[in-house]
Amino acid sequence: MVVQEAIRSSAQTIQVMHSMATDDKRQIERTICNRQVSFSIDGDDYEGTIENISTVGTLILTDTPLQIQQGNEISITITSADQGELKKARVVWADDKAFGAEFL
Repeated sequence: MVVQEAIRSSAQTIQVMHSMATDDKRQIERTICNRQVSFSIDGDDYEGTIENISTVGTLILTDTPLQIQQGNEISITITSADQGELKKARVVWADDKAFGAEFL
């Protein structure tokens, strides 16, 4: 669907190997996509940019500082051409202008 299309349509795919930098043993293929996205947290709507995306999650950057915490559930609308796909996700880490979210 839209998430898979975003992954396929990107020309630059990277292999993120967390085990090189941390004790995390995951190996997740992520796609750099720099796609605009809207998302909502507790009923408040925001805009951002998907920095990278995988089949299990995404990294979203924002221009607006967010008060978001690990564990918050969010709704992400990923658009492509005339389509939009609503994905539920859980924040796995956050700072004031970026967060990583795992799709539910």
